[in-house]
Amino acid sequence: MLRAALVLLLALGASRLDGIPLRWKPTDDTSQLLSDVSRTFKLRKVKVKPFTDMREDKQLIGRNTEDETPRTVTTQDDVGAWCSTQLSGLLREAGVPVVDEGAQLVISGKVTRFMVDEAETYRGAIAMLVTVQDAKGKQLWSGVVTGESKRWGRSYKADNYMEALSDAYVRAATAFVTDPKLSL
Repeated sequence: MLRAALVLLLALGASRLDGIPLRWKPTDDTSQLLSDVSRTFKLRKVKVKPFTDMREDKQLIGRNTEDETPRTVTTQDDVGAWCSTQLSGLLREAGVPVVDEGAQLVISGKVTRFMVDEAETYRGAIAMLVTVQDAKGKQLWSGVVTGESKRWGRSYKADNYMEALSDAYVRAATAFVTDPKLSL
């Protein structure tokens, strides 16, 4: 009897998405984004500072409301650091030199939304306040960028949450580098 209860508890615990690692898993094509990044930054040396997670619940990244009792998705990872790491990676992939010292441009950010709501579909939403400064600290641009995604997938699966967040991030990054007021 005790063994059966333990197996049941382990099975229930295994189906929960608590403390899952954040993974970059976009399904959107990033080729246009990379072209836009290259054109916007024109091979200038860029430093990307770690972004700050301004969300109230820094672990919560998803919520499934298909059942009467909602299920949450949480991470132990630093969402702000993940966002700045992804931006650095996209810049590098587009051929922009990302440096720690000697940067001509410095990008910083604050994450205000990073969430997937799952009901019948996965709906990802990301919002960040991004700031670009020159090497002397003069603000050249600042704005809120957002990205949303919508996708189908099997219910309450970590991969689907990562795809929804990654696609929403691709769209937020696209909004950043294509903002008409961002003239560097």
